[in-house]
Amino acid sequence: MSELREAYESVSSRTCSLHDACDRALAEQTALSTGSQLIKTNLYYFKQAEVIMKKLSVAKLMVTGQSFAAILVSIDDCLTYLRAHPEYKESEVYIAKFEQCLSR
Repeated sequence: MSELREAYESVSSRTCSLHDACDRALAEQTALSTGSQLIKTNLYYFKQAEVIMKKLSVAKLMVTGQSFAAILVSIDDCLTYLRAHPEYKESEVYIAKFEQCLSR
């Protein structure tokens, strides 16, 4: 009976340890997923510079069209975001790129 009790306590202890390890792994996965999503959100504004430059270089772009107005709104959104976050490494460079897009 003593051996059975020791075996039960050993299994119970290992099960608790495994459960704790799973909880820690799940918490880490959640934190990493949240961080990844935050990076994607922040990176969006930097990626828009190239997208907008390509759209502006199209010869058939009508200044009076809806797509041009949407581009201007996008530039304004990106500039607002980057100016709100001057601590980002290349925010000044991208602000200059977006301002250059406005002068085209």
